[in-house]
Amino acid sequence: MSSGGEDSDGAGHGLALRVSAVVGLLGVLLGAFGAHGLEARLEANGTMGAWETAVFYQLVHAVVLWVLAMHGRGGSPAWWCFFAGVVSFSGGIYLVALKLASWAWPLAPVGGVLLMVGWGILILAGRRTG
Repeated sequence: MSSGGEDSDGAGHGLALRVSAVVGLLGVLLGAFGAHGLEARLEANGTMGAWETAVFYQLVHAVVLWVLAMHGRGGSPAWWCFFAGVVSFSGGIYLVALKLASWAWPLAPVGGVLLMVGWGILILAGRRTG
């Protein structure tokens, strides 16, 4: 990796692509599991909508992670903000929706802020190049 956080070698590029793809794969898996395997539990908890929101944000940002990695920006500050944001935002919601960890509720807003910071970084980057 270069000092700017960008992928400068094939290994870093490949790792960022694989991590991005895993985030997407887990989003599809958790979406399907929520709709079919956990449906009764999520409905009983009244958290199906929250689960669907977590899956949606995870899938959208998996694509963003992958696009950044494809453009050699895996490992950049924006990429890390999106990655940490998805883990915190969606992960916190998954834990709370399943009633596995009530302490995890603050993770979602922290993750949301990280996602917004990632988008802000992209806005500033576009301003510099455009």
